[in-house]
Amino acid sequence: MNNLSTIDYLVYGVPVAAVLALVFSFVKARSIAKKDAGTDRMKAIASYIQEGAMAFLKAEYKVLAIFVVVVAALLGLINYTNTNSSSWVSGCAWRRKQTFARQMQLRRACAMRWRLPLAAVPSWV
Repeated sequence: MNNLSTIDYLVYGVPVAAVLALVFSFVKARSIAKKDAGTDRMKAIASYIQEGAMAFLKAEYKVLAIFVVVVAALLGLINYTNTNSSSWVSGCAWRRKQTFARQMQLRRACAMRWRLPLAAVPSWV
């Protein structure tokens, strides 16, 4: 008998899918790198595109770095100033979990009442 639960499939399946995606990306990148770059004009246009893309990425990384530092500082401050064992962040997460659990209970009840599979019950129920 198969004793694997859904979470077991996720624990083992997600890393396998990630490795397969990396292998696929590597193979595709190698096949593209082996192709001819084209004429001199095409190479010049490609270099302009690469230069512009790198300038864009540099600007994006600057903004992203500032955002990450600010969010990390805020989360650290919230955690540092918290005197009890649970912070408002974990409280919000718990509240969201409870809301989701109630929604799933309602969906199961509707599915049983209408004798439908759970997937057939709309998510807004």
